[in-house]
Amino acid sequence: MNYEELNYLLAQHTEINYVDDCEVFFDDNNLNIEDYKDYKFILFEYTSDMVELIELLASNNIKYTRQTDEWGLDYILI
Repeated sequence: MNYEELNYLLAQHTEINYVDDCEVFFDDNNLNIEDYKDYKFILFEYTSDMVELIELLASNNIKYTRQTDEWGLDYILI
């Protein structure tokens, strides 16, 4: 799935970020960005309506991984 397709589906519910553009996030959370190279996009709880977002991902059969950062906020990797 590319950015345009994802943005069309999710734009009202989140801000879509490229994993490669989020080095500061990974550094702040003591995570190695290289461990996340299988993912292209990252969605953060603080810029998302998580309930709607999870429902949209599931209903569109978009595979994702949900994790929690050091501050207890969820993020989704696609």
